[in-house]
Amino acid sequence: MLTPQAALADVQPLRVPYNGLKGDYQAIQLLTPTANGFPWLARLVGTSFSNQPSGATYTLAGGDLPYILAHFDHQSRLLRMEAINVTTGKNWGRVVDLPYLGRNSTGFFSFVWDGVTTNGSGKTSTVPNGQYVIKVSVAKELGDAANPADVETWTSPVITLARP
Repeated sequence: MLTPQAALADVQPLRVPYNGLKGDYQAIQLLTPTANGFPWLARLVGTSFSNQPSGATYTLAGGDLPYILAHFDHQSRLLRMEAINVTTGKNWGRVVDLPYLGRNSTGFFSFVWDGVTTNGSGKTSTVPNGQYVIKVSVAKELGDAANPADVETWTSPVITLARP
């Protein structure tokens, strides 16, 4: 924004569009449902994903893994997914931690969880069998991930891990 000097107080400030966008860049919704109602907790069945809106049980064996499917109408500063135990509320760490994720022009991104999480320093943990949700947090492109006003969130249905 260019602001006039005191001598030109009757002149309006000039604004230059960011990336050619006229409007409020931070008001753009990132997690967009589309006609499919994303985000989803999903299961891969053959070559297609099956929505699991009521939650599902996964063995984490032979390809029986939980997927999170999401459509992003705009790029994001940070995508973070965390596994949280439903019973204890314990946050087991990050399933996904991706800075500067692009948008989908069509379709969706799929993220698979193999039962392993990482903490901020890169240490991995294998979560025990139990019930979890994945909390998806997406920070807007020019936003601050520590500011709730700049972050969209979605929490998955319950994922029950039941390894044999």
